[in-house]
Amino acid sequence: IPESLYLEVLGSRKPILFIEGENKSFDYKLYQYIFPDYTIKSLGSCAKVIEIVKSFNEQSSFHNIKAYGLIDRDRRNEEEIEKLNSKDIWVLDVAEVENLFLEENVIKEIANYMGKNSDNVLREVGENIYSFFEKEIENQIRLKFKEVIQKRFYELTQKITNDEDIIKQLDSNYNTIDKEKIYDEIKDEFSNYVSSKDYKSILRVFNNKGLIANSNLCKLTGLDRKEAYIDLVLSLLKKDDGISNTIRKAIISQIQRK
Repeated sequence: IPESLYLEVLGSRKPILFIEGENKSFDYKLYQYIFPDYTIKSLGSCAKVIEIVKSFNEQSSFHNIKAYGLIDRDRRNEEEIEKLNSKDIWVLDVAEVENLFLEENVIKEIANYMGKNSDNVLREVGENIYSFFEKEIENQIRLKFKEVIQKRFYELTQKITNDEDIIKQLDSNYNTIDKEKIYDEIKDEFSNYVSSKDYKSILRVFNNKGLIANSNLCKLTGLDRKEAYIDLVLSLLKKDDGISNTIRKAIISQIQRK
């Protein structure tokens, strides 16, 4: 743990929640409002969050402060998430942090606040997201396939022994991966999300920074751009009222933790 980071959080009486990103990012502000009983600290990368939480908790006998981490889902499967949870790492149940702003109850609260029909807004947003996901589905399948293959091959390389030809072992292990089956399974999974209009599952697997813009959410709620929508959500979260509590609960429901 860098000494500067250690000293910065050492005086906190709250548990520490390490997150991805930077201190000036909107997700830092978001998590401050969602978890007011935690000291929020940005660390940049996902790997850094996992590393620091592990190191910090291993030294808990010296500082008596509990540390947690919060990271994006990033195509992780349930087994990987369970392992991370066991190490005090929380994982978003959406592909990335921006997708939290598309959670159904968040949209409905913002629509109502702006004087719009929340059911109509949510229905149109859903249809736009289904269409956009269908348009981008091949690219999303390729990204997921590539990551699955990389993880599977990494697992197989751990079985390599030093007393045999390493190249032959690599070739042999790689050929045991049924790549066509993996691709077809991902394609079927994603196609089913479109055909069944599975809104929650699409948010869980769709990694795309243009999702809010392509959902047409801002226009439907009477806002001029994505930043204005996010700022409104953050400003409402500052208040201790029914709207803020509903939004807070909606976002917390999209975080997998022990």
